[in-house]
Amino acid sequence: MQPEDATSRPLPRGSAVHAAETAGRSQDARDAEFVASMAHDVNNMLTVVMGSIDQVGLQLPPTHPAFPDLSVARDAARRAAGMTKRLMLPGGQPALSAIDVNATIHNALRGLSRTLGERIAMTHELAADLWPAHTDAEELWQMLFNLATNARDAMPDGGTLRIRTRNTTLTAHCTMATRTVVAGDYVAIEVTDTGIGMSPSVQQRMFEPHFSTRAAAGRGLGMSAVARLAHDSRGGVRVRSEPGRGTAIEVLLPRAQG
Repeated sequence: MQPEDATSRPLPRGSAVHAAETAGRSQDARDAEFVASMAHDVNNMLTVVMGSIDQVGLQLPPTHPAFPDLSVARDAARRAAGMTKRLMLPGGQPALSAIDVNATIHNALRGLSRTLGERIAMTHELAADLWPAHTDAEELWQMLFNLATNARDAMPDGGTLRIRTRNTTLTAHCTMATRTVVAGDYVAIEVTDTGIGMSPSVQQRMFEPHFSTRAAAGRGLGMSAVARLAHDSRGGVRVRSEPGRGTAIEVLLPRAQG
């Protein structure tokens, strides 16, 4: 007869540990309910925003100078609504599918240009034969804007942001910034800026949700969203940066099969 493993016995219902675990699960449930409730309210407001944008669009001819900006605003509001709807679902699971990364970048270019401002030039080199990526379209969109915002803040005197895509194959497992990535085919998205760069100590903390080098309290770098995209897609992130020499963020997303 094997001796009973004390760690496998269920905790007594009256024990302090059992009570703490029960309280923890209850708190998690309340937090999830609160997030879902807030997401529902935000989604309702976004519905009003999208309706107002559509009404303005109906009153402007397509040749009006503001018409393209309405399209950018409508698309951003639609994507924000999609993100809040996901928060309303249990677990907030990503919606992974085969995504045309180049098309997503093309659709985001005007909004990205608005985010960067007039002092920052933007160039893009998109591979003509790029594979489809197995990822989440809304998370990819959010990642692009987070990286553009970081690049803008890193170039207060102006500079250049470059977006590049390519196909790449890892022949062996590779340890990257946030996880180990298995061998296979990947779609690489590289965003490079000519900004102030990052020290090794900043790079060690850059993926923490609330870590920031900005003066404004409560504004993280948004890199946790980049890490989440890579994690949800089973891809990875590479970072190259030196103080005074800019930053390059490369995100690898698995090639969609089929």
